[in-house]
Amino acid sequence: MKMKKWMGACLMASMVLTQSPVSVLANEFEVVNESEVSQTTNSIQQAIDNAKDGDTIQIQGEQTASISIPDSKKLTLQFAKGARLTNEANKDTITIGQRATVTITGEGTIQNTSHAKAALINNGTAVLDGGIKLDRPNDHDQNGSVARNSYYTAVNHGTLTVYRATISNVGDFSSCVENGWFSSKDIPDSGKAVAKLTINDGAYISGGINSIKNDENGELTINGGTITSNHQYAIMNWNKAEIKGGYIENNNPNAGAKAAIYNGNDSATSIGKLTISGDAVVKGETAVFTKSVAKDGGLTISGGEIKGKLNVAQSSSVTVNGGNFTEKLPEGIKPSGNVHVHTIKKVSKDPTCTEPGVEEHYECTVCHKTYLDEKGLNDLAKPTEIPATGHTYTWVIDKEPTKDEAGAKYQYCVVCHHKTDPVSIPAIGYTEKVENAVYRAYNPNNGEHLYTTNYDEFMHITNIGWHDEGVSFMTEANKEGNPVYRVYNPNSGLHHYTTDENEKNTLVSLGWHDEKVSWYASNKPQSAPVFRVYNPNGGQHHYTMNQQEKNALVSYGWHDEGIAFRTSLVPTK
Repeated sequence: MKMKKWMGACLMASMVLTQSPVSVLANEFEVVNESEVSQTTNSIQQAIDNAKDGDTIQIQGEQTASISIPDSKKLTLQFAKGARLTNEANKDTITIGQRATVTITGEGTIQNTSHAKAALINNGTAVLDGGIKLDRPNDHDQNGSVARNSYYTAVNHGTLTVYRATISNVGDFSSCVENGWFSSKDIPDSGKAVAKLTINDGAYISGGINSIKNDENGELTINGGTITSNHQYAIMNWNKAEIKGGYIENNNPNAGAKAAIYNGNDSATSIGKLTISGDAVVKGETAVFTKSVAKDGGLTISGGEIKGKLNVAQSSSVTVNGGNFTEKLPEGIKPSGNVHVHTIKKVSKDPTCTEPGVEEHYECTVCHKTYLDEKGLNDLAKPTEIPATGHTYTWVIDKEPTKDEAGAKYQYCVVCHHKTDPVSIPAIGYTEKVENAVYRAYNPNNGEHLYTTNYDEFMHITNIGWHDEGVSFMTEANKEGNPVYRVYNPNSGLHHYTTDENEKNTLVSLGWHDEKVSWYASNKPQSAPVFRVYNPNGGQHHYTMNQQEKNALVSYGWHDEGIAFRTSLVPTK
């Protein structure tokens, strides 16, 4: 194939017109036809006019043009990612002629910024796909009853099918999409022409006072996609609409009497025939308002999820033979078939020791579908689980161990009263006799510790209930060292130990019994200290080589009385 190329700074775009794609680029263009003859064009419109059936015109970059697809032309407009086509002043952006067949695709944008002009006027057969966006980005609010800059984003007077595409409108005076004709007198073919709009999965339509206005002689089919409105209606149906799927919502918090779908009006030429089926979801404070008065009009619901009120004017015909409803059906409507009206209640569950709970939410008591709100407008896929708390255990001694027999204990949950299987407590056993040892025993009844070098005394008291606490410290052999005196208080049953003979004599003078020298403490300064602490509440003295034990008792309120005496280290076994 022979090809010639021209370059020029003053040129607006470049195109290739063959059965292959045609590119539109700033400052460069080329046109090659089937006879291999290069032609020069300086506008997208010329590229369209020169295109043969089946050609693809590629549009790139920022372009300003208002283009018309002639009658009977068949082509594809393919927008590069980020490409933008904006209208010429006071003109529609793209107009598709009757019997023309056009696919508009790609990740670009078609917009219109002029009052009473649209981004797309379709009089033929058109498909939107591939991520294309249609928009009116700078509509202004209305001034009283007059719009300063407003219009439909897309107008369909032919057959328009929407797949993966976005159509939006920031205004609130005109609808975003009009399907059909504003007045019956404008309908071609003596009023017999029909505009057909089909919305499929991947479509997203929002904005305008209504997102879709299905006007005179309009036939609307929704198989999927998302259609939302935050002004008046997501869908206003004045003719025939069949909703088989998709998500339709009015999310205006102040919608009041507004609805996700408005069906019918008072016009004699408005049929207002609406059917809802399949897996369609219609959501709003009022999901559907129907007031159709035409003979062939009315509302039929045979499936889907109706999330919100069903508002029925007295003149409307309504048939309900399927579907799920979050609100009670209006009086006078007698459903048949598989119809389910949710009974929604607030639900929560506190966790237990062993079972998780769930946070507060709302649930249908019949089908157990879950929601975030009491009206069932917002689904909850799965309630938030609160983990089980686990048991709060405390040990309980079932049987105290003795020197000869093992004991038993179990864990008891103070919340749910669960008991674990008992476990064994080893027998206490006996402290073996150690030469020059000072033994320690504990009385659990009065909290006293008894210190003695007499192994027989030690064994006797541990056999009658005192706790065997083993060897506490050592006595010096051959009575070398400092004597440790032991005195006994017959009133309290407590013993006291001291190396201070004057202290011993004072206590004896006060009625304590003198039990003489109990053992001999080390007089070597390098020997280990034995600390003495005093309990001001119970009157007990306690003696220990363990500084951590001494510090713990002081932290509980015992008085630190310093070093009582010193001792040789206790031999390890």
